[in-house]
Amino acid sequence: MTISARKPSPSHSDNNTVRSRYRIAALYAFLTTCVSATSPAMAAMECAPGYVWRVAVPSDLVCVTPESRSVVASENARAASRHLPASDTCQSGYVWREAYYGDKVCTTPERRSEVRQENIVASQRVAQ
Repeated sequence: MTISARKPSPSHSDNNTVRSRYRIAALYAFLTTCVSATSPAMAAMECAPGYVWRVAVPSDLVCVTPESRSVVASENARAASRHLPASDTCQSGYVWREAYYGDKVCTTPERRSEVRQENIVASQRVAQ
């Protein structure tokens, strides 16, 4: 009897594993933000009226409109569905968002431009 040592082909369950990891990461980011936002150091940093923290990750304290923050949360929730299976490569039509160094959430090129602009004007949206 011969036993083959073939590498198993990627399966649907592998894709579900990647999606589950992104969901867990998004939940972790949300929960960490809730805890971090109550610390005294974080309470001292505030956005100007009409702006909120973007929180693409807990340390992302760029002040943006509430609408932009909602878009970021939605992008984070859909992150796995916009990547090629088992990779951080974006599907056709999507690019890395780049809200912060290492941000590989896939979004449209137009949205990435909006995020870049938010980063450029970030210092103008902090409470004085």
